[in-house]
Order: sequence, then C-alpha cells, then structure tokens
Amino acid sequence: MAKSTHSRYFSDSLDTTAQLLCVGARVLHDMTSSSEEPPVSFRDWVFVLRESPELQKTFTSDQHMIWLWESLRAAPDLRSFFGRLPSALNPWTSEDDIFDVFEPGERFVIGMTEAEVARLLKPPELIAEAERVCLKTQERLQMRPGKGHRLECCDCRSEVTIYVDKVLSLEREADIMRVEQDQVELGTGYVKVLVNSLNQAYTVASRRLEPQRRGHGGRTYGRLVHIGINKRTCLEDIRTCVESGSWPSLMVNENEE
Repeated sequence: MAKSTHSRYFSDSLDTTAQLLCVGARVLHDMTSSSEEPPVSFRDWVFVLRESPELQKTFTSDQHMIWLWESLRAAPDLRSFFGRLPSALNPWTSEDDIFDVFEPGERFVIGMTEAEVARLLKPPELIAEAERVCLKTQERLQMRPGKGHRLECCDCRSEVTIYVDKVLSLEREADIMRVEQDQVELGTGYVKVLVNSLNQAYTVASRRLEPQRRGHGGRTYGRLVHIGINKRTCLEDIRTCVESGSWPSLMVNENEE
C-alpha cells in the first residue's frame, strides 16, 4: 500500500512539474515574442506567470520560479525561441554590463571591526563615539560582474578623511598608507587621502588605523556604510539589491547636498 501511494504521489508530482514547465515556457515565449527590448527579466516573467490561470497556485513559490526559469534558459532546444536570458539571481546578461548605483558626492563611513560597523549603522543621534573614517565619492559609483557570480564596485575616485590622535609628517603618513605624497592632505586631527576605489579607501584606512594587521583588504563591502537622509545601509546590502534587480531601492534614500 505504501509503495502504491508513493508511486501515485510521484506520478502526480511528475505531471505537475511537466505542466509547470509548459505553462512557464508558453508565458516566456509570449513575452519574448512581444518584447521590443529583450531579454525578458526574471522579475517581469514571474509577475506575469503568477497571474496565469493555468498555473496551480501551490507551485508559485520562489524556489519553484527560480528552478523553472533556470531550466528554461538552459534548455538547448528552446534557446532559439527565448534568446539569451539572464540568471534568475543575477540581473546581468554580459560580463560587460555596468550598473549605476550612486551619483558623485555620496557619503560613506568605514568601520574597522564588525562592532564598529554595527555602531555606525545606528542613527547618528544614537552614536556616542566619533566616526573615525569618512568618505565622499568624487565620481559616479558603478558596479559590474566580477568573480564568483557577484557584482563588484568599479573604480571610483574618492576622498577619505581619517581622524587620528596624532598627525605625522606628510612623508610618514604617505609611507604608512603606501600612497603618493600629493594624494595626502594634513589637517588638525585628521588626514585626507585621495583614492581611486572603495577598496583602496578601506585599505589605506586600515593601514593607518590598524598597523598591527598583516593584511589590510578583503572586507570592503561589509565595512562601508552609506549615509542616506533617513537610513544608513551597509554596502553589502546595497550590492545585494543591485544583484537582485531591485535597485534603486527604498531602503536607501538619496543623500542631501
């Protein structure tokens, strides 16, 4: 009896899966045939598919939708109908795609530790300690496909202000941070550095404030916090939004001048 029930459940699941493939493929074909600017996005296809009366509502979970989309875009006999489709989890179709994230003039703060980042994510009025590293972008911040199916920030010239207890000579400051002297400006209680990327911003800050560390890179996305009007957001969360195709997001407001 148990084996018979199992076989029947398998047959029903197989029929449902086949129906899911057929409905999803027909909806995708209709969309790609009528779209003037292919490829169709995963988000738009899911929205249309979930409204289809042919689709059983018990099979509309995110897991089902992702599996179905990836199956259809990889099917050898269907590629000529659908064209080159982006991954369900990645909004890009080419390694050359560029995503605009912020205009010039956006502000960030940098935390050297996870505890400091957690503190920097709080509203300014709740932050008791002074912010040690501040950054202002001078160019548009963009992202592009990198390694491991993740987006990476493109180079973005920025100004980093590092607040220190004691300002050293120009030569010594440049030597510690391993930059040219003309990239450094000294002030009362702070050092300003011109950098070419957000990665370099975190690296020079780490070299100046954490001289005991052996390595000074590799944690940029988890260490930078964007300062919006009413919200502070970790760069890693911003990257996730861009990767999922949900950028610009309401979770981050444009910065005030």
